[in-house]
Amino acid sequence: MEFETLVYKRKMVRSFLEKEISDKDLEEVIRIALRGPSAGFSQGVEFVVARSRPAREQFWSCVTTPGWLEGSKSHCGMNKAQAVVLVLVSKEKYIARYQAPDKAYSAWGLEESWPAPYWYIDAGAAVMLALLEATNLGLGALFFAVDRGWEELRTFFGISEELLFVGAIALGVPNGSDRFGSAKALTRRTFEDSIKIF
Repeated sequence: MEFETLVYKRKMVRSFLEKEISDKDLEEVIRIALRGPSAGFSQGVEFVVARSRPAREQFWSCVTTPGWLEGSKSHCGMNKAQAVVLVLVSKEKYIARYQAPDKAYSAWGLEESWPAPYWYIDAGAAVMLALLEATNLGLGALFFAVDRGWEELRTFFGISEELLFVGAIALGVPNGSDRFGSAKALTRRTFEDSIKIF
């Protein structure tokens, strides 16, 4: 797909069909995501994938309250996604990288010296690449926050305490329903309103 077409076609998909996606497509989404920028080549972004049905069911039971998915108009088919990719990042890898001799000119060996937490910025770039590649492969994808169940997820998936949760990406075959979401409620800002050129 042409890049510009791909960008304009990408959207968040909140409801999926109970239809398999191939291991090849899933792996390709992850491989592309790992090609994102990495400050100092720290490579601190990691993924944990809930692929099997038991793993996916465990994920949803950790992050939602009973009955919420079934009662939600906008997210009722979200748990039919055939893979959920947990996006994680190691802040320590970034700080350690900038304590290395070749980065000694920088003060970024201390967390408080970073002008912005690049571990999250790099994770966001990885997410965007994953969403674009999912669209390129004809899949639906949704990036969303994980705001509950962290400790249960850590235990079930064996996630190190060093890794910070950024969010999750649901991947699957879209069911064609896109009646809900913020993009339906709000108007996209114009190009002119979003940029100043001097």
